Amino acid sequence: MVIHVHVFIKTMFTCSQLAFERSELSVTRIRTQHDLARLLNVSRVTVQRALSDHPYVNDGLRAEIQAAAKKYGYRPFANAQSLRTGQTHAIGVLLFNIRSAKQIVGPVFFEFLAGITDRLVECEYKTIVVRDWQLAGDEGHRTPVLFRERAMDGLICTHPTTPLLSHFITSLKVPVVWLDSGHHEDHGAVWRDEAGAARLAVQKLVELGHRKITYLDKRSSGPEGPSNRVYSVHHSVTERSAGYGQTMTAEKLAPQRLITLTYQQTAAELQQILKQPDRPSAFVCYSVNEAFWLRNACIAAGLSVPTDVSIIALDDNASVVDQWPELGRISFDRYAMGHCAAEMMVTMLEKDGIAPPSRGFVDHQILGQTFAPPPMQGAVG
Repeated sequence: MVIHVHVFIKTMFTCSQLAFERSELSVTRIRTQHDLARLLNVSRVTVQRALSDHPYVNDGLRAEIQAAAKKYGYRPFANAQSLRTGQTHAIGVLLFNIRSAKQIVGPVFFEFLAGITDRLVECEYKTIVVRDWQLAGDEGHRTPVLFRERAMDGLICTHPTTPLLSHFITSLKVPVVWLDSGHHEDHGAVWRDEAGAARLAVQKLVELGHRKITYLDKRSSGPEGPSNRVYSVHHSVTERSAGYGQTMTAEKLAPQRLITLTYQQTAAELQQILKQPDRPSAFVCYSVNEAFWLRNACIAAGLSVPTDVSIIALDDNASVVDQWPELGRISFDRYAMGHCAAEMMVTMLEKDGIAPPSRGFVDHQILGQTFAPPPMQGAVG
């Protein structure tokens, strides 16, 4: 009888110890599928299949395993999933002409990136920011390590490329979406109607009565950089200028351009122009930066905006909303464009790399308060 009691007590102790170990495992050691399998007393293969919604696991057991994984905070390692599926669920966002970290910080890039990231997260993809120099091969390889080691499933390219660089990217044999890159192909591109933005600005000023409308243009020379990079001027530089010139000609007005270089040089030239009795009554500016330079020059010349001079920028970003009067500008929904590019990429991956039709953003709006009818003496040019 004593022996039986001893065996009973030892058995109860062992069961309690196992229960305690299982409890400890569930709380502190659910790090792998093996841990989850031991907790639920099933095989690791069953756990893996249940978490992947495999049809070989019945609905009840699948729900139990998935509930336990959620309860104990288990998440599969991305690398392990990649080995099984052959996909990384990572999308690269390629930046061009970024020579320092300071250039990445700014509303323009992050508006694109926010739209891209928000849509990719909804589709359970992660985002990797790639700078142009990371496309270079290494140690005798022609293919960048990012693609040689399959670090991402696709690439969203932002900003300009030369024909040579575009050809190289296409040769990587990964799905590519061109976002605001000057690509207007029928498939796989998201672009803004830059000439249309200029046309809308000129037409609005003409409608208000302006006849002397000067375009504050951006220099067309590319930045200098290391010899191993290929730089290209952004396509909007030529497209916005062309849209301005074509619309002025259509309105039977003489186009007048001022090329901006440095702030000091541009400010000095604007001071001279604004002092002339027959100065322009309105300016169309390549971007928000040039518009701010012009507004500062108007203040220095004792002119009021928009009473004396009207200003419309062909760009838009979040920095203008805190200014008063709010800068006149053409809407540019970079968030929506980034979201569209991400959606296009996900569609390509679901359809084995077949690119969907391209989309152009052409529905522009004029925002802001720095444009008005010209002063009486400038109404007729």
